[in-house]
Amino acid sequence: MHHVLDFNTKSAIDNSNNCESTKEKDILSVLDFNCKNILTTVPLIHEIENKIDIMLIQEHWLFDCQIHLLQELHKNFNGTGKAVDMNDPIPPSHMPRGYGGVAILWKRELDDIITPMQLGNERIQCVEIRGNPNTILISVYLPCRGSNNHFTELNECLDHLHEIFETFKNSHQIIIGGDLNENIYSSTNSQRKTAISNFMSEHKLSTVECGITFILPSGQAMSAIDYILFQDHYKENVIKIEKQEINSNVSDHTPLMLSLKCDISFKKMKELTNTKNLKVNWNKVDKNEYKTLIDDKLEKIKPISEKLNLDQAFDELNKILSDTTSKIAPRKQKGKKKKKLPVMNDEILHAVKRKKTAFYIWKQQGRPKEPGNFYLKEKTITTYDLRTLCRKEQALERINTRQQILDAKSSDTTLFYKLIRKQRGKMGRFIEELIVENETYQTSDSVLEGWTKHFGDLAKKI
Repeated sequence: MHHVLDFNTKSAIDNSNNCESTKEKDILSVLDFNCKNILTTVPLIHEIENKIDIMLIQEHWLFDCQIHLLQELHKNFNGTGKAVDMNDPIPPSHMPRGYGGVAILWKRELDDIITPMQLGNERIQCVEIRGNPNTILISVYLPCRGSNNHFTELNECLDHLHEIFETFKNSHQIIIGGDLNENIYSSTNSQRKTAISNFMSEHKLSTVECGITFILPSGQAMSAIDYILFQDHYKENVIKIEKQEINSNVSDHTPLMLSLKCDISFKKMKELTNTKNLKVNWNKVDKNEYKTLIDDKLEKIKPISEKLNLDQAFDELNKILSDTTSKIAPRKQKGKKKKKLPVMNDEILHAVKRKKTAFYIWKQQGRPKEPGNFYLKEKTITTYDLRTLCRKEQALERINTRQQILDAKSSDTTLFYKLIRKQRGKMGRFIEELIVENETYQTSDSVLEGWTKHFGDLAKKI
């Protein structure tokens, strides 16, 4: 049987007794939501953006060529997700009405501690949060009863989730949020309910009963099919789980909100550790202006008296000097990071070392620029050799990739479409060919003509 944790009982987490531990940790607000079209959710995100940190999304209705839109929904949110056609992408010109899909959105300020993970199938999206403990959040959309093989598909998803738990249960806190398409509190013992309950029991998962979360537009049927599951071992990190009534919600599902204690204070410590005290180049400072600013601020300080705390006086004086220096000293220009080599092997690594050695010796010799200079020639030759090796390795990789695509086409369709998406790159989201009434348009200009003809014909029919 599944485990249920009731926060309304005496055994529930008592906020008053845990206020100390709550203060010591950061509280993440995680929203679980079957949105029924992510593009209609933008007003909702604007309404609650200050109340949430992360969103677990089901049924975003985007196809593979549209997944990039997850990163463009809101300026303060980043995202990752999977579409129903991820293994066999549908061309933009042939897209039907959207359906399915899972995603996770998070505040951009959390980019440094959140990493998308390529785990599970197209119904499962995971991200890792680095903290104490490390946490894996899973957004899942289990299959509904509509198809003939829904129970097989359900077991396939549970197998993927089981594999994730077996891999990370000893190193991570794991939390699942999603639409299970099954009421685990119902009195009936269906195959689906039994399979989900057995999975929860095996991995010691609990949840909180929040009541009805799904209502048909007709209002004739309602059920509790949306849940947030967490491990018993980490239940002290769960502050509360509750339904959220949001004015701009146009979905037939009610979102759930998880308040989670998660120690990510190391991020702040990292920021402090990485702060560098740069030396001031006083030769480039306007000393007269510096002196004037210091004098102006010193005049505003109250005279030191016996009653004044000397430590406070020193702190105030140091702050004046520090603030004035920061204001008047020239800022160091941040240079662009050098791009890493696109390929690497032992031969290229040795070539890099030879190039660096030749450059160092050339620099030690006073950077000679005469065409016949031995050290300049060595620097040029080693640079040329390195570039040649890189080009050869890149060409070899392209040949191997093409061969992998040809081999996978007949033996491994999942790998085949994965390689195709990688080969297409960012250009995969652009239309190369459009067919309108048996007429093919291939160039960018002609594709526009095709769209014009298509929508013009639609207008005539209306």
